[in-house]
Amino acid sequence: MKDSELTVKHRGLSPKAAKALALSLTSNTSIVKLNLSDNGLDGNGAIAMAEMLKENCYISELDLSENRVGIKGAEALSAVLRENPVLVTVKLSGNELNDRAAIYLADALVTNQKVEHLDLSHNMLGQPAGEALGVAMAENVGLKKLDLSWNNFRGQGAVAVAKGLGVGKGTRFESFPEG
Repeated sequence: MKDSELTVKHRGLSPKAAKALALSLTSNTSIVKLNLSDNGLDGNGAIAMAEMLKENCYISELDLSENRVGIKGAEALSAVLRENPVLVTVKLSGNELNDRAAIYLADALVTNQKVEHLDLSHNMLGQPAGEALGVAMAENVGLKKLDLSWNNFRGQGAVAVAKGLGVGKGTRFESFPEG
């Protein structure tokens, strides 16, 4: 395979199919962009992709949007973010991520300074997520673009994110929820 981008969207891949795909990508050196959006991978499929990303140090852009990765998937992906020096773009929009999932991701962002674009839009993130992400933004100097639109940030959560951005160097919101 010589293409640098693999896009498999809207195909209904099962977690089992995700494991098979992850196995084949583990040693692939040509794919740098992987888009598996809207496939119903769930947490187990995300775990398979995370395991692959521990070995594959070529994929720099990952789109797992609309896959219901949930807490299990967020925890596995967070572990990879702590180790993987290559991922620059991570899209996790519409994945039923809640505050606990965001806390895992925020903890990873404190140590990972390589991710430049993070999309957490269309999830279920609220005040605890905002507070955790605010701390991460204050510590992280690599993140340049953050999309938190269509979440449930209110009051203290939104203030914490804003404060974190004020301390951080160069992060900007792609969009921020209105209301």
